[in-house]
Amino acid sequence: MTSLGDAGNAYETLEVTAPWGHIAVESGARIAADFKSIYVAAEDRARLELKPAWKVVAGPRQGDLRLVRE
Repeated sequence: MTSLGDAGNAYETLEVTAPWGHIAVESGARIAADFKSIYVAAEDRARLELKPAWKVVAGPRQGDLRLVRE
């Protein structure tokens, strides 16, 4: 883990299980300092396993995606 100060922490590998589902990446990821956002590479999106009632939608910036409960 590498601290990025106010930007959070960077991880070489990361596995997260949360109310929305699960993701495990081996190509790097970042967790925001407030622990409300996880940033992964576009190619790692295929590793995302969502639980029912969750979906991927467009994020605030071009190319960004985020998870929302349906």
